[in-house]
Amino acid sequence: MKLSVIAACAVFTLSASSAYAQSVDDGPADIAPFDGFKLGGTVDYRRHEGKFDAPTTRQRVDEQEGGIGYRGFVGFDKTFGNFVVAGAEAGIGNGGKNLEAAGAAGKYSLDPQWSWDVSGRLGLTPSPNILVYGRAGYSWMRTHEKLVDVPAGHSVLDRKRTRDGVLSADVT
Repeated sequence: MKLSVIAACAVFTLSASSAYAQSVDDGPADIAPFDGFKLGGTVDYRRHEGKFDAPTTRQRVDEQEGGIGYRGFVGFDKTFGNFVVAGAEAGIGNGGKNLEAAGAAGKYSLDPQWSWDVSGRLGLTPSPNILVYGRAGYSWMRTHEKLVDVPAGHSVLDRKRTRDGVLSADVT
């Protein structure tokens, strides 16, 4: 099973910054606005893709579903020189739609639940207050699999599993 998080739709970021003291004779303080700890959240579009054989029914599941998700994160960025910013972050989120496959032998569903991830960021600052960056990492997702035997009307499979995969690079 591949898991992907694609295209952040909206980003809300809170930035912790230190207080800088300056004397009247020193002029403006040299403040790097992207240095330090970051705390924020995103609302995004998540696309889940499943390509596998459903247990006991021998049905092939080859589905893609997308939906709105959300994610909270904490990270740290460091500015190098005037233009390059590198950082790391960790996040936790939820969202996306269920994957489903139905056949004569049963109805199979895969429900994406909580996800968590770690990633690195590398960016450029074209101006002092704008950061353009790419992010890539690794993600884990808790899933709930269910298979209902349609002729008998009872659940054949009901389990929770953790799945993992590469977090698609995104540019913001």
